[in-house]
Amino acid sequence: MDSHFFRNQISRLEDNFGCNHFKQERIKIIWREVQYQSNEWMIKTVDYFIGAMRLAPLLSDFQEKISEEREHKWKQEKKIHQQEAKEFSTSLSQGEIGMICKSIRDMIQGNLKDSEKSAFLKTLSTLAIPDPLVKKMSALAATGQEL
Repeated sequence: MDSHFFRNQISRLEDNFGCNHFKQERIKIIWREVQYQSNEWMIKTVDYFIGAMRLAPLLSDFQEKISEEREHKWKQEKKIHQQEAKEFSTSLSQGEIGMICKSIRDMIQGNLKDSEKSAFLKTLSTLAIPDPLVKKMSALAATGQEL
């Protein structure tokens, strides 16, 4: 949000609660607290203050609304990450996971033939597994190097 937009919203508050409640020092302090919030957030917050409060909002009221917004965003992100984790974890069956683990164990113990190791690493690299070790193993296999 820019300072001009912020000043317009403070004017709305002054119109409703009186200019005496918004001296320059208080406005500066509020600005430092809310300057990184979106315009939409500021409009919604000022609308709430005008509609729900009898007295002019203080810094703590703005801080509370910022905290509520952060919590709301965090819950949205958490929901997205949970869904992504669920989609990832269900993309492989238990049998496939068991086969991957067995093949990795066999490769570490040296019980995989070179052709089997190359085929396994090629198959593994096609899966949507964001694991740097898998990428490194695939890169080494492609160059013919040992682990």
